[in-house]
Amino acid sequence: MNRAVVVVMVALSVVGSGPTLAQWSDAPRDRVLRLADDVGTINAWRRIPEVTREHCAKLSPEFGAATFESFASWNRTHQSLIALIDRLVDASATPLTSPASDGVEGTKSALAEETRRLILETYFEGKEADPLGVCPKYREVLDGLSKTGTVARVRGTAYSVESRLMPHKPAAP
Repeated sequence: MNRAVVVVMVALSVVGSGPTLAQWSDAPRDRVLRLADDVGTINAWRRIPEVTREHCAKLSPEFGAATFESFASWNRTHQSLIALIDRLVDASATPLTSPASDGVEGTKSALAEETRRLILETYFEGKEADPLGVCPKYREVLDGLSKTGTVARVRGTAYSVESRLMPHKPAAP
């Protein structure tokens, strides 16, 4: 299945009674790709602190303890947006699960791993090291993700995705 379609199907389940896959299969390609990009963007924003911290802790075990409070604080500060994104991703697993797959939990794992892979590729060039010097700048990464404009864009994108997936009822005559 096309990767963009998989991401779109993830987003479609957010409202439960939203458009079906059959309805989306007839959607213009640019609409489907835009939705896929938006879902990927918000999921990456949500996972970057966790994935980068885990990677850096593998390289330097004391890193995990030294950054725990910053990570926990970031999660507390953004808990409502994190919950919205988690709901979008979790709800998407059911419609993405095919009969030949490992079930809903397998689909959730696959989505998490693909996001993780893309983050590691972006921040660490896919290496088991820190070639871009991200680890010493971990707090700066969190600060960048926490900028008012960044958070507003992520929240706006999440709301946009959610609204595009809501079932549209015909106007009353």
